[in-house]
Amino acid sequence: MLEARLSHWEKDYGISSSGNDFAQRFQNIIQRSAKMTGQQAVILVDEYDKPLVNTLHDSALNETFRQILRPIYACLKAADRHISFAMLTGVTRFSRLSIFSDINNLFDISLDPRFDAICGITEQEMTDTCRPGIENLAKAYGISYRDGLNLLKKNYDGYHFTHPSPDIYNPFSLLSALDSSRINPYWFGTGTPTFLIEALRSRHSDIRRLLDTESSEYELSEVEAISSNTTSLLFQTGYLTIKGIDRETGDYRLGIPNLEVEQGLFRGMLPIFSGTPGEDSSEFIRSLSAFLKEGDPENALEILRSFLADIPYHLSGNKPEIYFENNLYIIFKMLGFRASTEYTTSAGRIDILVKTGDFVYIMELKLDGTPHQALDQIMDKGYYLPFLGSGKKIVCIGINFSKKTRNIDQWIITSV
Repeated sequence: MLEARLSHWEKDYGISSSGNDFAQRFQNIIQRSAKMTGQQAVILVDEYDKPLVNTLHDSALNETFRQILRPIYACLKAADRHISFAMLTGVTRFSRLSIFSDINNLFDISLDPRFDAICGITEQEMTDTCRPGIENLAKAYGISYRDGLNLLKKNYDGYHFTHPSPDIYNPFSLLSALDSSRINPYWFGTGTPTFLIEALRSRHSDIRRLLDTESSEYELSEVEAISSNTTSLLFQTGYLTIKGIDRETGDYRLGIPNLEVEQGLFRGMLPIFSGTPGEDSSEFIRSLSAFLKEGDPENALEILRSFLADIPYHLSGNKPEIYFENNLYIIFKMLGFRASTEYTTSAGRIDILVKTGDFVYIMELKLDGTPHQALDQIMDKGYYLPFLGSGKKIVCIGINFSKKTRNIDQWIITSV
């Protein structure tokens, strides 16, 4: 690709190719174009990090690409007087110690408040220019214009690159939805973030806490953070965004930006975390959802246990309890109705809360304990009390997970 691009420019500016020295050829092109036109060059690089992100799994090839790219980007310094403006964009922040080690004239604006709305589409921009598209989408769903706005906001809004910041919509997803008048996971349709999910699995991170966490600006900008810091990896690739700031510490509060990202991320996680093909895991989710909607928690837990039993032993590593909790979290997040983990009440946190049209399921988990202990905790702390006036049947479930079998071994179900 470099050869093709450089050859094209050399032809345009009447330059004889100087072999395989890509960096020298690029510098010659910059200088020649400025001399021929009497104007300095503007250089735009999109996805500068793509060759590196795509080879994170192959350290040797990744280093080879770094060695190729480093002298090319060094030209931005060497040919500085011939360049009016340069802008590089990518999802990651590879440090000056890698491909930018020879450059000291780049300015990182990723978290700069002056540029908080430079990427994406703000709500004001959307309502000012896209009203016909919003009206068409609302009409397609048989809802009001205001409800159409809310639907778009729920699915595609929520990005913040500093704090305070205007809400930013994902431009690709938003424009695709307005064009088709349909809400779909357009961004995830462009490619599955396999490298990201493999990194989450291999690092045995607690997914629940990882997706609702705090981090300093330094950590988010950490040198080569993509290879070591999972929070930075999620932030840099768009799966976490800034939700607020702790005024005392200055740390950013991070969370998932919107429903499209949440559903797509968990949909991609389950096959990799469980070692189950995507179509099989989707069928399992449909069956689990159906049993819970029908008020049949016994069969729901039976198929859940069968599903967990099929997870290859080696995937859980030496932290089976974290792996078990992560899989449960992913599974219940993928259900089509309202599901929450660590739901807060005045008396404590409910491990798993699931609401369907007719039922409220309150689940408490124990590790190498007993289901009686789990159920006693639900009853003693009155986790069911906030839902007594809901008009729904309340089902309380105590579940025990065994480290030895790496699965659910017992449960108790009772109704309130």
